Amino acid sequence: MQWIIVKLINIKVKKMIKIDELIEDYNLHESLGKDIDFIFKLLLFTLKDFKRDYKIVFNMVTQNPLLWQKLALDTNKIFEKEDLLIAEYEPCTEYPFYRLYSYRYKEKSALSLEAFSSLLKREINVEDTKELYNKYNDPELTKNYINWEKNLNNQLASLSDISYGRINNTKIKQTIILHRQPLGCIVCGEKATGYISTILMNKDAILIIASTCDKHQELAKQNPCFLHFLSKLFQMGLDLSSMKMNEKIEKNLIELLISEIKRELNCELLKNIYNELKDEYVLTFKRISGVLIILRLHTFMDYGYMVNRPSGEAFQRIDSAPDHKEIKFFPDHLHRTITKNKKPNVESSYTFGFPILDLPSIIKMVNRLETELT
Repeated sequence: MQWIIVKLINIKVKKMIKIDELIEDYNLHESLGKDIDFIFKLLLFTLKDFKRDYKIVFNMVTQNPLLWQKLALDTNKIFEKEDLLIAEYEPCTEYPFYRLYSYRYKEKSALSLEAFSSLLKREINVEDTKELYNKYNDPELTKNYINWEKNLNNQLASLSDISYGRINNTKIKQTIILHRQPLGCIVCGEKATGYISTILMNKDAILIIASTCDKHQELAKQNPCFLHFLSKLFQMGLDLSSMKMNEKIEKNLIELLISEIKRELNCELLKNIYNELKDEYVLTFKRISGVLIILRLHTFMDYGYMVNRPSGEAFQRIDSAPDHKEIKFFPDHLHRTITKNKKPNVESSYTFGFPILDLPSIIKMVNRLETELT
């Protein structure tokens, strides 16, 4: 059973993937060529929509001669083509695609073909274009790849949807999905029926999601949080005893939250009401336009964000009330219109119940109303 790591982020599609930044991101400087290729095998499903000359070939390029040398050392196939030196890694059952790692050896200050040949103690020959075309258009391999991609697309469809929903509606900048072949569960590879997730906050917010089967979903729930489960699963030996799962925003964070809302939304605080009986806060803010923003904060699973007209009339609302089971990602939802005695117009909001993370969705509601008012 093999892994797939899907990193979802809004990226521009290019024909050749530049890997030097990825080497930096994943701290692979000291890794062997075969280990670098292994990591890229896990990640390349993320880049399946990049434009490619051949369906079963991923072209990658480096400007680092030492990196290309490492990759060339760990493969049996290296060749020259159109001013490029190419190290070719072959498909296998679990990863049915070629990986071609290229280096432009004729560019200024680049290491020469002769120098590489001497370092590698191997001849580097020009590959026949027709032979490459036939190999990379192999009907059977192409069919296998198409089926592999189709199966993974189906298995990852719901997680991809929620990932892009989070990216487009919250402060999540990227999502990493952990998926184990053949059918998804992060632990056993059997059919995934659910997922577990966590958020890492550093410079940007990153959502990590892991597919699980029923059995391992229940096992994960026995851990205080997602990271405890991952640490045990991969025997990381991390001391996570101080970490706990919070069900709501701690009281000592409310003032910080108010300050951040005022800054991000350029608004003033009108009311800060704590209902001791319900153990919840209701915060009311006002924009220069007169638009009112009301946040009801009970727990991460019980919250509401209201945007009202200056008159106080409701305009739009996001909440977590479990009364719209037909939506895609239940229960968090956006009321696009709020009209008495009419069927509500609702859709998934992809929000978390933590206003700082959900600010993009709140800002969208504010912008819609202020556009209407002008």
